[in-house]
Amino acid sequence: MHEDRSLEGRVAIITGGARGQGAADARLLSCAGAFVLVTDLLEDEGQALCREIGESAVFVRHDVTNDEDWQNVVSTALGLKGRLDVLVNNAGIHWSKPLREESVEGFETVLAVNLIGPFLGIRAVSGAMEQSGGGSIINISSTAGPRAFRDTPPTAPQNGDYGVCPRWRPPNSAPSASASIPSCPVPLIRR
Repeated sequence: MHEDRSLEGRVAIITGGARGQGAADARLLSCAGAFVLVTDLLEDEGQALCREIGESAVFVRHDVTNDEDWQNVVSTALGLKGRLDVLVNNAGIHWSKPLREESVEGFETVLAVNLIGPFLGIRAVSGAMEQSGGGSIINISSTAGPRAFRDTPPTAPQNGDYGVCPRWRPPNSAPSASASIPSCPVPLIRR
């Protein structure tokens, strides 16, 4: 495989990085030269991935709905490497239940992980990225977000970051890129 080192010296946080698309992103960014903080609630899988990747990755247990966990992840990045350049908001949950069976608590959990989590992440990393001269925030979402599906109430709001987060940029911030990437089509990049 051709090794692209275009991210040499960069530091990235990937939420939901223990498996699936997050793990693939961690491998890819690491191969491109980035030091990667793989964050997730799945400790065993996250640690195994970091062992596979090697010295360019570290696992941090992280609940994206918890502001203190976000502060810990950013502090860990700065403590290890002194900078932060990339945030991949990949963590997300989904399930399909008939509308009549969905609880308010279940719906709130979907909103907390898939909407509040990315917001907390963007807020937590913005100062560190500004100090590093800018960075990239990549919000992963599903193409199912803007569609309605019969009897699945969480579908649209669980991907609300597709329409909300890419527009956010800290005032007076250094030049940076943010993207909301649907899981299938070509990425939508906003600068």
